[in-house]
Amino acid sequence: MARMKIKIKRMAALVLALAMTAGLAGCAAGAKEDAQESEEAFAGSSQETAGTEEEKEKTEEPEPSGQAGGAQDAAGQEEGPLQVKIYYSNEMADGLEVTTVEMENITPELLISNLATYNIVPKDTRVNRSETVTEQELTILLLDLSAEFGNYVSTMGTSGEYVIMGALTNTFLDAYGADRLRLTVEGNVLETGHSVYDYDMERSRMTSYGIQAVEEKEGNISLTYPELYSMRDTIVQDEWNQIFAEYARKNTEGLSEGASLTLTYEVATSTEELLSIVYRAEVYEPEAAHPYRYIETFNVDMMNGQMIRLTDYISAAEVVECLTQTKDFTVLGGEAAKEDVEGYLDMSPEALTEEYFSNFDWNSMDPSAVPFGYSYKKDGQVVVCLEVPHALGDFIELQIS
Repeated sequence: MARMKIKIKRMAALVLALAMTAGLAGCAAGAKEDAQESEEAFAGSSQETAGTEEEKEKTEEPEPSGQAGGAQDAAGQEEGPLQVKIYYSNEMADGLEVTTVEMENITPELLISNLATYNIVPKDTRVNRSETVTEQELTILLLDLSAEFGNYVSTMGTSGEYVIMGALTNTFLDAYGADRLRLTVEGNVLETGHSVYDYDMERSRMTSYGIQAVEEKEGNISLTYPELYSMRDTIVQDEWNQIFAEYARKNTEGLSEGASLTLTYEVATSTEELLSIVYRAEVYEPEAAHPYRYIETFNVDMMNGQMIRLTDYISAAEVVECLTQTKDFTVLGGEAAKEDVEGYLDMSPEALTEEYFSNFDWNSMDPSAVPFGYSYKKDGQVVVCLEVPHALGDFIELQIS
């Protein structure tokens, strides 16, 4: 019963948030004004927790200096630990993700050490030289690394090298507030099998936007949700950030005293065309025999900011055929074996209808409609998420082949 109450409150809370996506900017001439009005409707709660948008912009823009001005601004204070962004590869090795770490003092060695934890540089990479100079009103960071880095990046394929160079460049430019990175290895121009880096590198973004994690913790409640930045259309960016944050916080409503909640997310896909965010939650109620889990997703068309549903990827008829006839699917993660999942699906084939899958995912055109289930895309494949008995893991993720 407690689980149902929480679920109903969570769904009700999203109705208003999802209504925002019906008129996002870029879809019509008057969309910007509509989005601004929607933004104002949420201003009360967002201003209390996140501050003004002007304050937020200040944290994103590095100060062009050789003393880690960008990280100093990101910390939002002159004393205490500095907030430093570390860039690394996503799971598909075709884009960048970013995390924030605290440093008492920024040094190139600390940056290299953090990058090494994500395999952007080998652990034995040494920094031979690091200093900033000003040329033609631009701050240039001169960075000379040891041969170990040159040998490492030269073993990568084209995409791997692109990710490594992008993560290295972004991390150092953000940390030192520089405009360009002039990278050398043992004092010489870096040459790999794919490129000759005899030029000053600018910030790299394998998509035209970035994603960073926001964490909120209080007692037994731990929320981690995504936040978009550097989108060309800031109205769309702000609307989706509001939805991501509001969804995360609304999960706490309806919990009994002493309950614990851990909410995390995964960026399943991040391209110029599509963003798939997968929220996973685990809740433990004091009087419950065991914790329970649930999953919900958001899929965004990054070309226009609109929400995408399962039937935008694949027809409901194809999903029904894969799950009930050809059994051409893969069970992702979780505890359930495929034979157990097949047995469960075979028990109620009449429930797995085209109408059922046609109602998967939130519908921005009808925000009051509660989804029957959720979907996302990963590695180019469609994944459907079904609620199942606790013995099978509370939910299952099935990749349609």
